[in-house]
Amino acid sequence: MSRILVLQHSDHGRPGRFGTIWRSLGFKLDVRRASDPATLLPTDIDDIHGLLILGGPQNVDEGHPWMDRERALIRLAHARELPVVGICLGCQLIGEALGGEVKKSPAPEQGFIDVSLSPAGQTETVLAGVPWTSPIAQSHAYEVSTLPPESVLLGSSKGCKNQVFRVGLRTYAFQGHIEADAQLIRDLNSDNAFNARAGVSCAELEAQVERHEARFGVVADRIVTNLATYAFPATGLLRV
Repeated sequence: MSRILVLQHSDHGRPGRFGTIWRSLGFKLDVRRASDPATLLPTDIDDIHGLLILGGPQNVDEGHPWMDRERALIRLAHARELPVVGICLGCQLIGEALGGEVKKSPAPEQGFIDVSLSPAGQTETVLAGVPWTSPIAQSHAYEVSTLPPESVLLGSSKGCKNQVFRVGLRTYAFQGHIEADAQLIRDLNSDNAFNARAGVSCAELEAQVERHEARFGVVADRIVTNLATYAFPATGLLRV
């Protein structure tokens, strides 16, 4: 069985609902702490079914050597038309690796933020069944400011135009944390200094979790399931 390579960048940046749903559908996840200098990333991807690049507290302009290795891996997988999915930092790494630009956001987005689908997003297969506007968990101070060539914009928020996009056939980038369950959302909300920069209090964030988490879970589960169904062709699970 081939595997999905999962690149993790922090303790609380877990696969979350990707791990729960994709494993239940028969996918094998190979989770690696990509930000650890001791972690080796493959250069031969013949036995890899696709990539999932998770979020993290790092920023793309901090000069980490491991980010260069991730960008090279993204370019290789994308060139072979393997499925590539990026979340938050992973979204930004996809943007840079494939020829776009990432810049500091005018203001951080923290907590649940409404994301509206573009006309292309409303007919995108992996977003089938997703409301045209729904609150999505966010925690970022950088964003993809210029999309890579051959990109299709799928969703935007008021403060971040390039929230969701596809590049080519099977590369998908999500600035929001669609992987996050309730505990992971609370972990993302635990940085008081970042919350202050974003202009939102811990009490407000907790109220948002109580108000939106259940509905968000339905939407996020649908996206994660759609990605497994449509972006990762089942024929790639088995090798003859």
